[in-house]
Amino acid sequence: MLTFVQPMALWAFAALALPVIAHMAYRQVTNRFLFPSLRFIKPARIPRTGRKTPTDWLLLLARIMLFGVLACLFADPYWKESSPPAATKVGRETVIALDLSPSMSGWTGLSEAKNRLDALLENIEGQVGYVGFGSGVMAEIAPTEEVGLVRSAISQATTGYGSGNPQSGIDRAAKLFSSGAKERNLVLVSDFQRSDWQATYRRLDEEGITVDLLPVGHSRKVGMKREGNLSLAEAKAAPAGPGKVRAWAVVRNSSNEPFETTISIEAGGEIREEKPISVPANGATQAQFILPEGDFASAILKLMVEDELALDNIRHLWLKAPPPRRFGFWSSTNETEETIEEREFLKVAIESAGDNGWNRWLSVQENADGLRIGDLTSELDLLIVTGIGSWFAEEKLEDTLRTYVKGGGFVIVTPSEPFAASVSTLRNADLLDLGFVRVVGGAGATREPFRISALEPGSHLAKTFSGKAARDLYLTGVYRYGLVRPAKAEGVSTPLQSTEGNPFVVQRISPEGGKLTFFPYRLNVRWTDLPMRNSFLPLLMELVRGSKGVIDRSWPRLESGETLVDGEETFRAEKPGTFRFRDRFVEVALAPSESIAEVMEPVETRESLGAGSISRKVLTAGEDLDEEDSKSLWLWFAIAAVILFIVEYLWSRPRRTTALQKETVNA
Repeated sequence: MLTFVQPMALWAFAALALPVIAHMAYRQVTNRFLFPSLRFIKPARIPRTGRKTPTDWLLLLARIMLFGVLACLFADPYWKESSPPAATKVGRETVIALDLSPSMSGWTGLSEAKNRLDALLENIEGQVGYVGFGSGVMAEIAPTEEVGLVRSAISQATTGYGSGNPQSGIDRAAKLFSSGAKERNLVLVSDFQRSDWQATYRRLDEEGITVDLLPVGHSRKVGMKREGNLSLAEAKAAPAGPGKVRAWAVVRNSSNEPFETTISIEAGGEIREEKPISVPANGATQAQFILPEGDFASAILKLMVEDELALDNIRHLWLKAPPPRRFGFWSSTNETEETIEEREFLKVAIESAGDNGWNRWLSVQENADGLRIGDLTSELDLLIVTGIGSWFAEEKLEDTLRTYVKGGGFVIVTPSEPFAASVSTLRNADLLDLGFVRVVGGAGATREPFRISALEPGSHLAKTFSGKAARDLYLTGVYRYGLVRPAKAEGVSTPLQSTEGNPFVVQRISPEGGKLTFFPYRLNVRWTDLPMRNSFLPLLMELVRGSKGVIDRSWPRLESGETLVDGEETFRAEKPGTFRFRDRFVEVALAPSESIAEVMEPVETRESLGAGSISRKVLTAGEDLDEEDSKSLWLWFAIAAVILFIVEYLWSRPRRTTALQKETVNA
């Protein structure tokens, strides 16, 4: 049926009288004709007129319709579908929203919920609906008289593995109520774990929905949290020396009492070792296991304890070495002998900086070439631009390199001849704003080489180079370098300087964590003996790593419910375990938030859901316009108004005087 959002605007229908009054007051205007003489024209009387009547009935009708359509337009018309007979006069509707997040499997939460709901369904009145939710809506039943359907769904409900999302369950439950229900009641059954519920919000009172809270799993609640649970909070694998691998775990205790228990590691289908551990109250402890490297691909860590939540007592992890960090080069297509020498030396040096297992660097030039032609999906952890110069601008590589750095990429840049061209290229590409002074020193200079100044105390380089390593670094000689002055800008620094205070390394760190490192000299023996020093490789790795650490190249670790995308394929982490996805080894663990012992107080939950003062009033048509049941007619009325306006304008415009009427009558 037709309804209006702003029914008060229908008073505009009073304007329908305006065209009627205008038509009644209208007087016909006669045309004037010019005659040369009135001699032969006989006088005539003007007949008397009776009651006034509107003129031009069709035009009047068009104008009345135009004013009527405009009045409806102001009232915002909607077409609301009639509710089915079964839903027009229903009484009370109750929707049960059952939390099926992983934490409900602990503290006997789910079994308690089923028992209490079974008793509730015996005495419930009216129609009953059901929503089971975890990380999303897992099951639903619209309000129905068949209570057995709801009872069966609840009895078969099981918890999932994804992190709880109560907002999805509440939003779906609110939509299950029919518009004709006289009373709407939502029963929330949950352990109300704080990590899941603290961000939940919806004003159910404004929708006419009453809320009943049914907390479960609180038998061991003390204050704001529940007692009696240990959790394997973290687990990793790392090298432990030649031919060995270390499995490392962190065990957390959320209780007010200490725990004495045992942790075991299972590999190859057998328990390889067990260790007793003592976990302090509200604290954590570590446990480590050593296994032969290469004998086992994966392992399972288990807490040998019967606590309140069993799901967080197991962690699966891979014992395989992580993938190598990849690097590649950009250089001019017309490479000089100096550039080739520099590139080959850096390639060998970086590959030897790691080892053959857990800390590997691998030269993947095809990935660097792919990035060079604009393929930003090429996996590359370090890009080395040797001898940057005019060729860089000619190939228009500026945008690609800027995007790579903004995406978190690491870049090392060395200059070319002439040095001024390198500085100009960096500045014009908006990569590094440098002022060039001159080239200092020379390859064949007999003077003392330039030395590295003392590192800034507290810097990440100073923490790495101390003792003999620092002495080796300070003995480095630089024979020739470009004297540059970096502009003051956010993220720009000079971590390495000469004893004269001139930059030996200039870095720019992007807000996203990417880093561009510029050496104002070539990394070969003609410019410096740094590549020959024992400190060179640690320096290079520290400059790439920086204060925030190197890129994590460990195998992907996901929480249950998360996804991993690789090209056109997607891996969904449905439950904890170790999995193979394309060329990656994936670890899936229970979300740490599901081990949180803190719970919400009922008053907090009621406030966030608007359940403090609930109105049982059901909104009438016009007060609640559901998009699914109502269709706006505003556009159609607007089109009709435009059409009527055009018709009225064309009909009422002055007509042209005919040529016959324009002629002067001659006697």
